[in-house]
Amino acid sequence: MKEKKLELVLEEALSAYIEDGRTIDDIMREHAAYRGRLEPLLHTAIEAYEEFQARHPSTAARQRGLARFLADARARASLRSLARKTG
Repeated sequence: MKEKKLELVLEEALSAYIEDGRTIDDIMREHAAYRGRLEPLLHTAIEAYEEFQARHPSTAARQRGLARFLADARARASLRSLARKTG
């Protein structure tokens, strides 16, 4: 049996963790032949992924923020228009 490249195994492992919700222990059992090289890379990749997720809002949160911004901008424009009419 031909050995997979470590990069492909890491990609599969990350996908299993992120998309399938598999635990690191489950992933390591499945890829036991790569454990020594894969585990530290996987931990680092997961740490970077989770840090990125914590710092970047979801699409829904961005859409809510944009909607609030646009509503506030419309309200300010209306107030300026009203101030010009009365001033």
